[in-house]
Order: sequence, then structure tokens, then C-alpha cells
Amino acid sequence: MKEQVQAAGKSGRLAIVIAFFALLLGGIWAVSQSDAESGRSASFHQDDLANDTNQLWRWADSSYKGGSAAAEWTIRWDIGNPAGQLTLEETVKQFTANNEQNQGKLIADEGDYITISIDEFGGTLTMHELPKQEQQPAGSRFLLLFQPDEGKAAVSSILAIEQKIKAWLKEEGASYKASLSAKGVAAGRESAEKLAKAAGAKPVERYEDDGTSSVSYWSPKLHSSVKVGKGKDANLQLAIHQQTDSKDWFLTAGSPLITGDYSLTGPL
Repeated sequence: MKEQVQAAGKSGRLAIVIAFFALLLGGIWAVSQSDAESGRSASFHQDDLANDTNQLWRWADSSYKGGSAAAEWTIRWDIGNPAGQLTLEETVKQFTANNEQNQGKLIADEGDYITISIDEFGGTLTMHELPKQEQQPAGSRFLLLFQPDEGKAAVSSILAIEQKIKAWLKEEGASYKASLSAKGVAAGRESAEKLAKAAGAKPVERYEDDGTSSVSYWSPKLHSSVKVGKGKDANLQLAIHQQTDSKDWFLTAGSPLITGDYSLTGPL
């Protein structure tokens, strides 16, 4: 499959892309392991994803400096095991120019994960195949991420790729869970509280450490659900941290939970 890789510009840029996704995946695995150890279990289906994407985008618009479009968004699908006939090679065929209906380009192929740039949706799609020793019977086989290009996030494009992936995974007979998150410079110190208020959310868990405040909430306006401490339900998590040098506040929002390391919201 590596022969299919197309030029992605300067080699330095590709190296940055590869390093970034390696870091992101590492952070996500760490959080997933932490959730497993704490007994958390999630319920989130694709039909819920469109609602929650629309809601979080609308609430976040006044919470991020420059609005929702200025934030960095990540849509994540944990594809179950068994995962139908899915392979990395088939994913490339589905989303690249090899398929007459798509104009995507394969820009990274590292053996166990691929990254595809998709102009149609203004972003990149990364799929990682988990090592076999990590593929538990009820666990995930693949991790799929979509991220809009920097400064080009649009809710219409995010909803469109969500719908396309929903149809594709259904056709493949693959089980999955979905989640979303956003991160960026907050409009102000009270941005997290204002977002929670717009969501009509009630706090469920709170965590404070080294200048980072993280709160898990339950909002009746979101369709996702996750079990947290003492069997309580939560579907929105907000974390805010102030950067030491610039004094900017960085806000990370996730539904049903934040996936990844808080430090990825910016230099802390």
C-alpha cells in the first residue's frame, strides 16, 4: 500500500503530521486506559453524534476566541472488534482518489496507521489499527479520527463527514462508538462556566490539578451518556488552564468526555 502514497509537500511537514498524530494517539490511549481502570463505560451512537455536534458547536461559539471555527475539533470513532471486513487498505480505497466519488490523498502510511487529506470535507482522516494484544473481545480494533484543517473548521463539513462515515461503517457491518472534542484559546476565564450554563448542565465530577480545572457535567440537551464515579451519568467535560507566559486561557471541551491529553490544548 505504501506505493500509493502521494506527495504531501515538503518532507518536514509530513514529519510534523506523523509526530502530531503519534502524540495524539498516545494521549488518547492513556485516557482510555484510565477510564477502563476507573470502571467508566460509554454509550454514544452515530445518531446522537449529529445532535451533539450541533449543540457543542453552538455553545462553543461564544466560548472560544474567534468563535467555534477558530477551535481545533476532533471527531473520534472507536471501531469495535469484530469490525466487519475493514482494513487500512480498504479505507484508503474508500476515501482517496482511487474511488471516483472522492478526491482524498494518502499523505502518511506508517504501517499500522494512515492519514488521508480530504479536500471535500476540509480536513484529515487518520485511522490506526490497534496491536492485536490490545484488541480485547469487547474492545476496539481501529481508532478513526477526523480533524478539520487549521482555521477552516465548519459545522456543515463536520456533519457531512460524520454522515459519510456512518453510512460507510454501516455498510461494512462494523460496530463503533463516537465522541467529539474541541480545544483552543478561550474567550475569557469564565468561558467554561458560560458554556456549561448554555448547555443547562449540572456538575457531576470536579478535578483540580496544577492550574487545570476539569469538570464533568450532565446536560439534558446532549444525547451521549457515560458512567463516571459512583455510577453517575455525564455527557460533557470541560477543562480550562491558563498559559504561564501569555496568560491566555485554553479551553478543552468534549462529549461525552474529553479524549486526549489536556496538555494538547496548547503550551502549558
